[in-house]
Amino acid sequence: MMFQIPFPLRNGVAPLLLALALPAGLAAQSRYVEIPWDSSTIGTNTRPVYGQSVCGIRDIDGDGIDDVLLGSPVTGIGSLVGIVTLRSGRTGRVLYEVKNGQGWSGFARTVETAGDLDGDGFEDFFVGSTDGPGELYSGRDGSFLRNLVSVPLGIAPMHFGRMPDLDGDGVPELLIGNANATTTIHGCCIFSSQDAGIRRVQLLDGATGAVLLEVNPPATSLYGSVLGSVGDVDGDGLEDFGVGAAVADTMGYVAPGPAGVSGFDVYSSATGALIWTVPSVVSVFERLGDLDGDGVGDLALGGMQIGRNEDAVEIRSGASGALLHTFVGRRPADGFGLDLAASDWDGDGEPELIVGADDRVGFTLSYGGLFRMDGDGYVQVIDVGTNQVLQTFDGEPEDWGLGAAVVAIGDATGDGKTDIAALAAWSDSHIGGTLRILSQSPLRIRSSASELSVAAGGTLTFEAKLGASHAGDLAILLGSASGPTPPTVYQGVTVPLIPDPYSRFLFRRVSPIVLDGSGEGTVALHIPAAFSPALVGLTLDHGFLVLDPTTKSPVDTTWSVPVVFTD
Repeated sequence: MMFQIPFPLRNGVAPLLLALALPAGLAAQSRYVEIPWDSSTIGTNTRPVYGQSVCGIRDIDGDGIDDVLLGSPVTGIGSLVGIVTLRSGRTGRVLYEVKNGQGWSGFARTVETAGDLDGDGFEDFFVGSTDGPGELYSGRDGSFLRNLVSVPLGIAPMHFGRMPDLDGDGVPELLIGNANATTTIHGCCIFSSQDAGIRRVQLLDGATGAVLLEVNPPATSLYGSVLGSVGDVDGDGLEDFGVGAAVADTMGYVAPGPAGVSGFDVYSSATGALIWTVPSVVSVFERLGDLDGDGVGDLALGGMQIGRNEDAVEIRSGASGALLHTFVGRRPADGFGLDLAASDWDGDGEPELIVGADDRVGFTLSYGGLFRMDGDGYVQVIDVGTNQVLQTFDGEPEDWGLGAAVVAIGDATGDGKTDIAALAAWSDSHIGGTLRILSQSPLRIRSSASELSVAAGGTLTFEAKLGASHAGDLAILLGSASGPTPPTVYQGVTVPLIPDPYSRFLFRRVSPIVLDGSGEGTVALHIPAAFSPALVGLTLDHGFLVLDPTTKSPVDTTWSVPVVFTD
């Protein structure tokens, strides 16, 4: 029997001639993007560290979802490779790559957004290197803008903090620090060399590069490795900034500064005066709402080791630095607070705290000397107003270290709620690791891949996972080449796909499957090798519509997952 769904035809891609099969029992994976291992860089003393630095950047490809920048240096003496990759937050597709054109050692050790410096409406970004001057690149296309020369810092400005426009010229200012880690262990655990030059933090004019003010901490401290705006703390109308004195990255753990040196300081951006200081060891911080009612936004400080092998996140008053609350990980030394993000998760108008924990139960030598995390990792979303954990995402069995980085990217899955891009430092199939999309709503669908090579072809499997309440129901795979939003409402069921010719084509050619006793079933699409070069760059979204087996009327749906065709 043919089920009729009123999907109107729209202009779009020509129907794809897919050979369809329905094999049973094929393994399927949750939605994620694998960051590949570049075998050309493998050598005795060099190892690529994919996603050592990760940050979100405001929507570059125009799909309404923020995208993700990954900095991937190569560690080892004389390593001059390194790469920055921009991936779509919705599909994971590589939008562009920035390579080490000037030959700096440790290129892409740090990446951070810098605001719109060139006035083209797109956020630009900073790339830090071990020995380079710091570089600024266009977010629109990855083109080089300028070197960020910082004299007389005396060493490369490897760390960067974003600031707003403070002088009224319409260009955001730049906060830089030259704290550097001169000793590394396989790019994994980063420690400080406490005598490697003078440590300073400078606030630069974003338009001219002129030094607006400078902070001179004790010369022995690893100062300036954590930087950024903390909001207007002193009430003078200008956003102030925080500076941390510890180093950590997505592949390692916190290395505290020397004894007796403050861990996190807040300074006035108008005068450079110290406003408050706390002795916590800080690897990352995130701005929150006003939790204590004093009219000043508060802060989450991550990376503390408040006791032996105990990681924590402290919530501190933005106005005074007073401790408001402490959150600890699920077990000792699990990396809780290695990375932080904030987003309004529950729709109450206040930001919730997103905490990554890479679950480093222990380190194991593997892959020719590389370290890896033994734990799967996890990500927690915390309501800092009530101190309640709203949601926990545990790493998949094939992950090592989910939560090494977390980025709030908006609604990537089409359910109308904020999603998270989370990095797992490693994976079973690739040393490079995985970038996963974590959704508030159960996707209830798994795809075998997020990308497929047109040249190589292959089989895409989609597994419906709807639960035992749908045992015996029918499920039909739907698709769209036009995206998941705005969704289509059909007989009271919201289908997260925009109807187009591909929707009609797939609906007519894929038979419904009967869900098993667990409410699960699999559909496979086979794409022949060298099918059509015209497909390169195309994104197809897929989801299941659930039908009552008797009336054939829709009763439920999954969310959709994208697949990108590559060359």
